[in-house]
Amino acid sequence: THTCSFLLEVNVWRGEHSTGIIRVDEVKEKGKTKFPVRYQKIVQPSSVYLRTEAANFLETTAKDPDPLCFLGHTRHATKGEINKSNTHPFSFSRVTGMHNGTVNKTFKGTDKYGTDSEALYALINDVGLKKAVEEVNDFDSAYALQWIDRQARTLNFFRNDQRPLNFTYLFNGSTLVWSSDSRHLEFILDILNHTSLQGWKGEKEDCVFTLSPHNHLVIPLGGHASKDAELYDDFPKQKKTYYSPYSYGGHGYDWGDSVETGRMAYDHVIRRRRWYDDREWYEIPLGIRQLLIKLDKMNLNGTAQENKYIELAKEYEENKKKSLDLPKL
Repeated sequence: THTCSFLLEVNVWRGEHSTGIIRVDEVKEKGKTKFPVRYQKIVQPSSVYLRTEAANFLETTAKDPDPLCFLGHTRHATKGEINKSNTHPFSFSRVTGMHNGTVNKTFKGTDKYGTDSEALYALINDVGLKKAVEEVNDFDSAYALQWIDRQARTLNFFRNDQRPLNFTYLFNGSTLVWSSDSRHLEFILDILNHTSLQGWKGEKEDCVFTLSPHNHLVIPLGGHASKDAELYDDFPKQKKTYYSPYSYGGHGYDWGDSVETGRMAYDHVIRRRRWYDDREWYEIPLGIRQLLIKLDKMNLNGTAQENKYIELAKEYEENKKKSLDLPKL
């Protein structure tokens, strides 16, 4: 509960228009285990919500024992009005979920619902994840998804390379925590002095890691967050559109984890001095951000800057090969 509250608090900068929470409990009755799913939608920033009585939804009481899991979302509206109906999560007969990103492609249901996110979850509910991904994939579709499948009784994650999603384990791998921003997880591990399991099933060196694009992470409700988790990678890859590395304009930038998109990010974000108060900056993978900051501090111009970028890029790629960058599941 405290970790969830902290993540809602610090994620307010990602979206101040509304806040959503999914709560899943584990209830045992007459020898059977049930996983009731409840949720809240609040048209307030998370920093305000956490200081109201409504935030008691996160608390543990005699009536509501320790929850099995929380899923949180802070919305910055890109499509649809700012109201309760358009606030995440979106719930259907099978799935209840949240979406970080924007799907600009017109697909089944976009004319029926107030947001692309609600239409996307309606599609997942009706046809399943794989067919839904095939339907919405396009060069400027961006998504990181987290949802509960009540029929399969699972917690699910899926993303493409346009949106970040980072994880860490706590309490010897029994608890999984996630956030769009890896720094939030690093803070939890450091300041709150929690003990983590290093990497995916203990196989990686880094405590904070990410989900590879187009991989579906599935964890059974009530199961062990590490030992019982499964990965599926047989999903269609996203269509690509390639941009000039020195392009300044346009929508739908691909902040993929590559040095070529690092060039593009440098022009689009840094040269226009769009720094830490800019949402786009934090969509760029951590390794690329570190490389660009290092380059910017050198105050180089022209050919000297280009040559230094190539030098740093080679160093970055070598580090990736040595698994010194954020590992992927």
